[in-house]
Amino acid sequence: MKTLKWACLAVAVLVALLVSFSHLARAGETQGRAEAAEAVIDPRPALLSAMSIPGRAVLCGLNGWLASIYMAFSAGMRYADAAEMMEEGCSGPWVVTPEMIDQSRPPKKETRSIVWELDRLR
Repeated sequence: MKTLKWACLAVAVLVALLVSFSHLARAGETQGRAEAAEAVIDPRPALLSAMSIPGRAVLCGLNGWLASIYMAFSAGMRYADAAEMMEEGCSGPWVVTPEMIDQSRPPKKETRSIVWELDRLR
Protein backbone atom coordinates (compact mmCIF):
# COMPACT_ATOMS: atom_id res chain seq x y z
CA MET A 1 0.00 0.00 0.00
CA LYS A 2 2.89 2.34 0.77
CA THR A 3 4.38 1.65 -2.65
CA LEU A 4 1.17 2.78 -4.34
CA LYS A 5 1.19 6.01 -2.34
CA TRP A 6 4.82 6.70 -3.30
CA ALA A 7 4.06 5.95 -6.97
CA CYS A 8 1.10 8.35 -6.90
CA LEU A 9 3.24 11.00 -5.25
CA ALA A 10 5.96 10.53 -7.88
CA VAL A 11 3.44 10.88 -10.72
CA ALA A 12 1.95 14.02 -9.14
CA VAL A 13 5.41 15.60 -8.75
CA LEU A 14 6.30 14.68 -12.34
CA VAL A 15 3.11 16.24 -13.73
CA ALA A 16 3.62 19.38 -11.62
CA LEU A 17 7.18 19.75 -12.90
CA LEU A 18 6.14 19.22 -16.50
CA VAL A 19 3.42 21.85 -16.22
CA SER A 20 5.75 24.37 -14.58
CA PHE A 21 8.48 23.84 -17.17
CA SER A 22 6.01 24.22 -20.03
CA HIS A 23 5.00 27.64 -18.66
CA LEU A 24 8.66 28.66 -18.43
CA ALA A 25 9.28 27.54 -21.99
CA ARG A 26 6.31 29.55 -23.28
CA ALA A 27 7.40 32.64 -21.32
CA GLY A 28 10.92 32.43 -22.77
CA GLU A 29 9.61 32.12 -26.32
CA THR A 30 7.31 35.14 -26.10
CA GLN A 31 9.93 37.36 -24.47
CA GLY A 32 12.62 36.47 -27.02
CA ARG A 33 10.76 37.48 -30.20
CA ALA A 34 7.72 39.68 -30.03
CA GLU A 35 6.86 39.46 -33.72
CA ALA A 36 7.45 35.70 -34.08
CA ALA A 37 4.48 33.38 -34.43
CA GLU A 38 3.48 31.61 -31.26
CA ALA A 39 4.70 27.99 -31.11
CA VAL A 40 2.16 25.28 -30.52
CA ILE A 41 3.18 22.95 -27.72
CA ASP A 42 1.59 19.51 -27.83
CA PRO A 43 0.75 18.25 -24.31
CA ARG A 44 0.17 14.65 -25.44
CA PRO A 45 3.80 13.44 -25.14
CA ALA A 46 4.10 14.81 -21.59
CA LEU A 47 0.82 13.23 -20.52
CA LEU A 48 1.63 9.90 -22.15
CA SER A 49 5.08 9.89 -20.54
CA ALA A 50 3.56 10.70 -17.16
CA MET A 51 1.30 7.67 -17.50
CA SER A 52 3.86 5.40 -19.16
CA ILE A 53 6.84 5.80 -16.83
CA PRO A 54 5.17 4.50 -13.62
CA GLY A 55 3.63 1.59 -15.50
CA ARG A 56 6.93 0.65 -17.08
CA ALA A 57 8.66 0.96 -13.71
CA VAL A 58 6.19 -1.49 -12.17
CA LEU A 59 6.56 -3.92 -15.07
CA CYS A 60 10.34 -3.64 -14.98
CA GLY A 61 10.36 -4.31 -11.23
CA LEU A 62 8.05 -7.32 -11.57
CA ASN A 63 10.15 -8.62 -14.44
CA GLY A 64 13.30 -8.31 -12.31
CA TRP A 65 11.60 -10.16 -9.48
CA LEU A 66 10.50 -12.96 -11.81
CA ALA A 67 13.98 -13.16 -13.36
CA SER A 68 15.55 -13.53 -9.91
CA ILE A 69 13.08 -16.31 -9.03
CA TYR A 70 13.91 -18.00 -12.34
CA MET A 71 17.61 -17.76 -11.54
CA ALA A 72 17.06 -19.17 -8.04
CA PHE A 73 15.10 -22.19 -9.27
CA SER A 74 17.64 -22.92 -12.02
CA ALA A 75 20.54 -22.56 -9.52
CA GLY A 76 22.10 -19.88 -11.70
CA MET A 77 22.31 -22.09 -14.78
CA ARG A 78 19.86 -20.01 -16.85
CA TYR A 79 21.58 -16.65 -16.44
CA ALA A 80 21.25 -15.70 -20.12
CA ASP A 81 17.49 -16.34 -20.10
CA ALA A 82 17.02 -14.26 -16.95
CA ALA A 83 19.10 -11.44 -18.45
CA GLU A 84 16.97 -11.56 -21.60
CA MET A 85 13.82 -11.33 -19.47
CA MET A 86 15.21 -8.21 -17.79
CA GLU A 87 16.30 -6.66 -21.08
CA GLU A 88 12.90 -7.17 -22.70
CA GLY A 89 11.06 -5.71 -19.74
CA CYS A 90 13.25 -2.70 -19.02
CA SER A 91 14.88 -1.68 -22.30
CA GLY A 92 13.52 0.72 -24.85
CA PRO A 93 12.43 4.33 -24.65
CA TRP A 94 10.65 5.33 -21.47
CA VAL A 95 9.79 8.89 -22.54
CA VAL A 96 7.21 9.44 -25.29
CA THR A 97 8.25 11.97 -27.94
CA PRO A 98 6.10 13.75 -30.55
CA GLU A 99 7.89 11.75 -33.27
CA MET A 100 6.66 8.50 -31.71
CA ILE A 101 3.09 9.76 -31.80
CA ASP A 102 3.44 10.81 -35.44
CA GLN A 103 4.89 7.42 -36.40
CA SER A 104 2.02 5.56 -34.76
CA ARG A 105 -0.57 7.24 -36.97
CA PRO A 106 -1.35 5.50 -40.26
CA PRO A 107 -0.46 7.59 -43.32
CA LYS A 108 -3.32 9.47 -44.89
CA LYS A 109 -4.65 7.90 -48.04
CA GLU A 110 -4.83 10.07 -51.10
CA THR A 111 -8.40 10.55 -52.18
CA ARG A 112 -9.11 11.15 -55.82
CA SER A 113 -12.34 12.42 -57.20
CA ILE A 114 -14.09 11.16 -60.30
CA VAL A 115 -13.43 14.50 -61.99
CA TRP A 116 -9.70 14.10 -61.41
CA GLU A 117 -9.79 10.59 -62.91
CA LEU A 118 -11.66 11.85 -65.99
CA ASP A 119 -9.20 14.71 -66.45
CA ARG A 120 -6.31 12.27 -66.19
CA LEU A 121 -7.78 10.04 -68.91
CA ARG A 122 -8.12 12.91 -71.42
